[in-house]
Amino acid sequence: MKLIAVLFLFTTLLAAQTGESWYGVLEVPGQQLPLNLELTESSGSLQSPGQSLQRIPFSTLKRTVDSLFFTVNALQLSYAGKYASDSVIGTFQQATFTTQLIFYREPPAGYAVDTSTAPAARPQEPTDFPYVREAITFPGGEDSVTLAGELTLPTDTLPKALLIFVSGSGPQDRNEDLGPAINHRPFLVLSDYLTRRGYGVLRYDDRGIGESTGDFGAATSADFAQDARAALRYLRDQAQFSKVPIGILGHSEGGMIAPMVAVEDSVNFLVLLAAPGIPIDSLLLDQQRAISGTIAPDESVRRAAYRYAKLHAMQSDTAFVGGLMDTILQLIPSLSTEVRKSIVEPEDFAASYVSGLSSPWMRYFLAFDPADYLERVTVPVLAINGELDRQVTIGNLAAVGAALERAGNEEVTLVAVPGVNHLMQPAETGSPGEYGEIEVTIDPQVLEAIVSWLDARYL
Repeated sequence: MKLIAVLFLFTTLLAAQTGESWYGVLEVPGQQLPLNLELTESSGSLQSPGQSLQRIPFSTLKRTVDSLFFTVNALQLSYAGKYASDSVIGTFQQATFTTQLIFYREPPAGYAVDTSTAPAARPQEPTDFPYVREAITFPGGEDSVTLAGELTLPTDTLPKALLIFVSGSGPQDRNEDLGPAINHRPFLVLSDYLTRRGYGVLRYDDRGIGESTGDFGAATSADFAQDARAALRYLRDQAQFSKVPIGILGHSEGGMIAPMVAVEDSVNFLVLLAAPGIPIDSLLLDQQRAISGTIAPDESVRRAAYRYAKLHAMQSDTAFVGGLMDTILQLIPSLSTEVRKSIVEPEDFAASYVSGLSSPWMRYFLAFDPADYLERVTVPVLAINGELDRQVTIGNLAAVGAALERAGNEEVTLVAVPGVNHLMQPAETGSPGEYGEIEVTIDPQVLEAIVSWLDARYL
């Protein structure tokens, strides 16, 4: 699961308004994001100046003498804070990510943004391309979607096999670019490595991202699976590939989507990188503990909210929001004294969770159990997990293997890679905070494991 790397991809151009200005620095895994608020009496906007000069308007704004609450629905984002003498102290939430965020009247330490130079390319990124690179477009998983990407092929020979790359959570381009603060493009590095060794790779921009059309914000994992099926159809329709094996390589959420495609369409193999193996509601709680190193004070709220979302995902929007609000409000009296003291307005506290959990994607995601599909996969599978992965922890690898065993699948290879994180980088702790500090995009032992497994079947 990709945590927040690029916060404001769905921005609407909005002129700055005359009013109050507030400044904060959002601490997210792997980066610090300067944020700016512009508030008037009845409206407001948010800007991340290190990422974009555009401003994004609030969906809702509620101000009292001592509190501030706003949401940005397209980003599943909310903020609930309490005014102090020269600051607003509150809780920022985006989807399942929560952290304290303080806004000040003047830019605090760490707010300065240097956009004068672009981040340097990482050492593993290709500087030459001794193979065929073909820009492609093809119909996506629904009529309003056209997907754009690149097909790389060995020169003057058919590929030993073809791989379709499916990216992790969040808006991703064909390179799985993780944004300027992290500055890694795993799919670019991986596709280059495979193509130089005789394999073909199709990678594409997510719907609504880059050169692809469609509405990313309205899509669920099921829609992304339909887009992956569309990529498979595109390759199957190419006469020159009629006898070439075709498989899917999925990373993180992409490793969840790949089995969804395999059980309904004809694929020859799957490569799963950091793929979920346990129910997603449990995985997210596990992820939060692994990243923070402790149980969050609000874990009981999260657990109840996730359970409600899982059980009631198919409700109407009105019923879902109302039921989830009631569930959280009923829990407040049982929370610790520390948490209760931090709650300015109970309704705002509950709404901050509801905002993050009510999107179509999140509702589908929280109700998902990867085993429902893994237990039906019978094609060869290579599953790789880093032992230092804190986002999809190593226990998921065993769960993937157990589900495939229940499918009667006898061609399963599970690889636990020591010293490797969620992005398949060599790491010290596996914390997302390290991602941007590590020069290596993909650990060479991971690259070699993939090629060795493929070569054993398709030389």
